[in-house]
Amino acid sequence: SSDETPDLSGTWQKTDGHIIYWNGEVNQWPHAYERALIIIHDQTGPVFKATQVTVPATDAQAGRHGAEALSEDGHTIVGMVGWDNQTVVFADVGDTTEQHCTITSNNRMECMVWEAGTHAIAGRYVIERQDAE
Repeated sequence: SSDETPDLSGTWQKTDGHIIYWNGEVNQWPHAYERALIIIHDQTGPVFKATQVTVPATDAQAGRHGAEALSEDGHTIVGMVGWDNQTVVFADVGDTTEQHCTITSNNRMECMVWEAGTHAIAGRYVIERQDAE
C-alpha cells in the first residue's frame, strides 16, 4: 500500500452491484444505486465530506420504495480513508447507513452498504469516479 493518502475528490457513481431493502418485506433493487451519485469534497488529509444526490428516476427500476430511500435533495455524508490508504468508510449524517469501500484503482472502489433497523438495507456495488482527469 502507498504511504500517501489518495485524493478522492470528485463525482462517483455506481456501475455494478445489488441492494436488498426491507420495508415489511424484502425488495430487491438490482439498479437502485445507479441513481445515486456520491460527490466527495472538502477532503483534508484522510477525512472528507461528501454529498449523495439522486438522479431522478426515468423508469421504475429503483423499486417500489426507491423514492423513499434515496432522497433527491441530497444528504451529507462524512468519510475517511483508513490507515492502509485503501479502505474508505462513509457514514450518513442524520441516518445510520454505513458504506465500507476498498479502493481498487485511482478511479474505482468496491463497496458494501448496510443499515440496521426498521428499513434495513444491505448490498454491495462498485463506484467509479466520473470526472477523472
